[in-house]
Amino acid sequence: MDTIRTRLRQVKQRPQPDEEFEGGGAGRVELRFVAPEAEEEAEAGLSNDITELMQGQRRAFLLAYVLFSGRYHFSKEEGQEDRSHPGNVAKPAEGGAGLYLGHLREMMKRLLQEEDIFNTVSRVSRASHPPGSPEGTSLASEILGRFRNLKMDHTWVESLYATLQFPHRSQRSSLWLVDSAGQVSEQIPLNPSDFCPYSASGTVTGGMVYANYGRPQDFKWLKSAGVSVDGSVVVMRVGGGASFAEKVRLAESYGAGGALIYPDPADLPQDPRRLGLSTHTAVSEHVHLGSGDPFTPGFPSFNHTQFPPVQSSGLPTIPVLPISATVASKLLSRLSGPSCPPSWWIRLPYVRCVVGPEFNSGRRVKMSVHNVMTPVLLNNVFSSLDGRVSYQSEAVVKSSLKPPVVNMDTIRTRLRQVKQRPQPDEEFEGGGAGRVELRFVAPEAEEEAEAGLSNDITELMQGQRRGKCRTCALLCVGGVVTFTAAFLLAYVLFSGRYHFSKEEGQEDRSHPGNVAKPAEGGAGLYLGHLREMMKRLLQEEDIFNTVSRVSRASHPPGSPEGTSLASEILGRFRNLKMDHTWVESLYATLQFPHRSQRSSLWLVDSAGQVSEQIPLNPSDFCPYSASGTVTGGMVYANYGRPQDFKWLKSAGVSVDGSVVVMRVGGGASFAEKVRLAESYGAGGALIYPDPADLPQDPRRLGLSTHTAVSEHVHLGSGDPFTPGFPSFNHTQFPPVQSSGLPTIPVLPISATVASKLLSRLSGPSCPPSWWIRLPYVRCVVGPEFNSGRRVKMSVHNVMTPVLLNNVFSSLDGRVEPDQYIILGAQRDSLSPGAVKSGVGTAILLELARTFTAMVKNGFSPRRSLLFVSWDAGDFGNVGATEWLEGYLSMLHLKAVAYFSLDQAIMGDEVLSASSSPLLIDLLDAAIRQVEHPKHAGQTIYSQAERDGGSWRIMKPLYLNSGAYSFTAFAGVPAVELRFTEERTYPFVNTPMDTASRLQEVLGGRLGMTGRSLGELVGEMVLRLAHDHILPLRITSYAQTVLQFSAQLNKHSAELQSRGLFPQWLFSARGDYSRAAETLQRAIDYSDMHDPTTARSYNNHIMRVEYYFLSQYVSVVETPFRHVIHGRGNHTLSALTEHLALLTSDPESFDEKRFRRQLAFFTWTLQGAAHGLSRDIHKTHTYTQR
Repeated sequence: MDTIRTRLRQVKQRPQPDEEFEGGGAGRVELRFVAPEAEEEAEAGLSNDITELMQGQRRAFLLAYVLFSGRYHFSKEEGQEDRSHPGNVAKPAEGGAGLYLGHLREMMKRLLQEEDIFNTVSRVSRASHPPGSPEGTSLASEILGRFRNLKMDHTWVESLYATLQFPHRSQRSSLWLVDSAGQVSEQIPLNPSDFCPYSASGTVTGGMVYANYGRPQDFKWLKSAGVSVDGSVVVMRVGGGASFAEKVRLAESYGAGGALIYPDPADLPQDPRRLGLSTHTAVSEHVHLGSGDPFTPGFPSFNHTQFPPVQSSGLPTIPVLPISATVASKLLSRLSGPSCPPSWWIRLPYVRCVVGPEFNSGRRVKMSVHNVMTPVLLNNVFSSLDGRVSYQSEAVVKSSLKPPVVNMDTIRTRLRQVKQRPQPDEEFEGGGAGRVELRFVAPEAEEEAEAGLSNDITELMQGQRRGKCRTCALLCVGGVVTFTAAFLLAYVLFSGRYHFSKEEGQEDRSHPGNVAKPAEGGAGLYLGHLREMMKRLLQEEDIFNTVSRVSRASHPPGSPEGTSLASEILGRFRNLKMDHTWVESLYATLQFPHRSQRSSLWLVDSAGQVSEQIPLNPSDFCPYSASGTVTGGMVYANYGRPQDFKWLKSAGVSVDGSVVVMRVGGGASFAEKVRLAESYGAGGALIYPDPADLPQDPRRLGLSTHTAVSEHVHLGSGDPFTPGFPSFNHTQFPPVQSSGLPTIPVLPISATVASKLLSRLSGPSCPPSWWIRLPYVRCVVGPEFNSGRRVKMSVHNVMTPVLLNNVFSSLDGRVEPDQYIILGAQRDSLSPGAVKSGVGTAILLELARTFTAMVKNGFSPRRSLLFVSWDAGDFGNVGATEWLEGYLSMLHLKAVAYFSLDQAIMGDEVLSASSSPLLIDLLDAAIRQVEHPKHAGQTIYSQAERDGGSWRIMKPLYLNSGAYSFTAFAGVPAVELRFTEERTYPFVNTPMDTASRLQEVLGGRLGMTGRSLGELVGEMVLRLAHDHILPLRITSYAQTVLQFSAQLNKHSAELQSRGLFPQWLFSARGDYSRAAETLQRAIDYSDMHDPTTARSYNNHIMRVEYYFLSQYVSVVETPFRHVIHGRGNHTLSALTEHLALLTSDPESFDEKRFRRQLAFFTWTLQGAAHGLSRDIHKTHTYTQR
């Protein structure tokens, strides 16, 4: 409003909600533009010429605003229909109502009819109508017809198959009294239609115990009175605040063999003369302690999902029957035993209240229940009225592209131009700004007001009706010109396409924090100008200096060095004077070597006596290794990948009980290697760097042969003792251990130690692809030593609670401040960590400084930027994961994307990007803008195309990536960018990872490479912070699923022969593809500069990644729930591996497990389709054919 400098003024008092204007007419709004110095002047002398209207730019804008913005709507008289609106529904005013709330209440009360309610109840209840019956189907059709007759916006049916229970058609449930020999002495008559749905079927014989209402206090009283329920049939009465299911579950937990439930006259009146229940009538209710289909608990029960038989834990395991008061009286009158407490007394005739369990005559009760489970087609009938304001449907979006039909009689507004609008660079005299006056005018005053207005558009319309040719011609020509000019003016003012940049370096003193106030749309500068500003502000020197400072010594979490570095980074953030800077502290359990007991490695003889000790570096350890000692043979397993262990098995080499030696690399993390060795029965693991993978020639910047590579071995991320929970110390969780912790001891060893061990092995030779480059070593796999000796290893690590500090700083967005673009880097390192923590920290601080300077120079980000320095990254991204766990419930609503800067520079030749597919388009656009750090004049994209194609840049997310947890655990799109060399950087996770070595590897271009990486990340962040609609590819996962569908289709015939039907996965994939494409088209055809529309679409885009987190697995047991990037049986990778068994090992194919995997994936994908479709009536409906 500062741009157009207008204000609204109410001239006449707004009528009260319960008042009507005289004559029954509706009031109207009069909108006029008034210059302050002319407020008191009469309007009689103003011309009504269309040319004058065009001269006033403000009037032209107001005309376009009133006619086309939809901000002012006027309700019609009651009962009048608006033929221009779909469904003949009067178009509501913005805010969701065209009437006062009081008027709406009165209208609702007047329209509600008693007769309709009574008639419908009578119609529905004229006969029983269970689901699946002809009566039930007929009623569903009738309700569907009534919905359709109302002509609401959408009416539809969703059909599904569910498993229900009904009495057996030929075998009836029965109740008898039997003697001590088990012979029936009396049969108790029952109504064959009385049953409790989901009761267990079967027969039980035993004593009988009366348990009042079957509440916890009732069973406790029985126990205190010495009355055992075990094996007895428990009789309980209806009511007492407990459902049938709760009564039965409690009786079952106390050992009851069956249950009978009856209505007592004390609770339900049973005098037919006074509208009471008949004493011969039973009360039926289901006994499933839960809701929904009990054979698809937690899953939708559409028939096509083909779930394996899974039974809800809420189903009872004892038979249950409902009985009448008459039957209960026959049974309870024959009981003997302790008397009931006074509060239990019943009103059954001729019954003395005792609890049993014996009968007077020594008889027992026998009950038999015969119910059957049946799949039944259910029909849910829906009908909806669309909201008129909240979210634009595709039809509305497309129709908005057409010029609206304007009814001037409906709008009834007057535009008055008092004085010609001053030019943009002029001020009104006296310093006042022009204003808009909004008046509410009663209809009886219209004629009087209109008489004195010569420039009113209504007069033009009246002149047209009088048939004046000149006025008619002027009106036609002027209308076209007015519309064109008003449209163009409104476009210029509000489209956000024209921004005015300040002179470089000039600050706006009128805005808080000396930050130039942004134009509407979130940026005060062109995107090209912002790019140039960012390039100019990024500095190479700061990056090199920060890497050198961070990596001058090791700085593990909790150490004095680590704490000092955290304080330094906090200070640097504060010096930047960003909007917010803070620290979040938490306690997490980390593991370090024992201070007095050292881990050791020996060779022992057959008697177990130590024959040789292998020297180890006491500071080398694998965090989260199991502690303990193991002795056994030794097996060489190459990289420790699945195919490596499969080869050993095929070669007849047993790993069971042996110490497995594996080499670093091969695309597997230490944790993955150890987990696989453990699954094959290994007793321990040793991991070493082979010269074939990591150069070990010190003359060519290689790793020392005496240096080991350390890495954590927790197959997961975060604190392994609070899996799925934030580990803030005040939460006081019970000791829960992550399933990803290994149970075998693990040690990192150097190439020299590995050479000593492997050179003494005997056994089958390695396959050619396994050959190693250790000196004097012939590659054999073991498990025996030449001399009959064995290896013994001992690991002594201790778990320690450590205070971690995550440091945050943020720049607030000016339009959508609650949406965050997050940049983070690991701060700690067990080694100097030039690559591990120095590079990421340096680029993080440099980007924070750059964006802060940009804001001071006129950049106004639409969304907030959050910069984070994480603690305990060397232990499995503990600091970041614990923060994610603490904010898991809201991150998908707040986090736009995450950029991990960890290990960002390991060379300067090849760029790799481990990324969520949603960010691929954004990355592709960025690499076309940024110059390659090594090849001047070439962009990263052009150089990648020369090297074989830019597609090689894209990599899948991996477990140890700093970005992995954000996507696989929290459902936030994330990316980790990295420059590498063809020759592997060998010093990561070693004491040799220093700034000087990194600078030497890069030929002195550390600062330049860091600047290029920072510019690349900055370019992506800039787009996310600047664009109205988030530039994420929402259709990307459809292609991923399509590729799997092609594999599945190859095995379609064989799967169907096993009773598995993959077409429902194909259908879910189609639903997702259509939903994503429909949403993308709606975005393409929408007004991206409308804040409400942009916000709505962005909210949907931000949830896409979250939709792929499976809702059918536990976040505690399976934290990485993402079906594409996660880990577990629910993932696409697990499904693909299992499918491959059909070809490689058909006997190992588990149909039940595959059915469950397919169901998990299918319904997660279907849920994503439902989430993207926006409207529930557009979702797919499945029915049995």
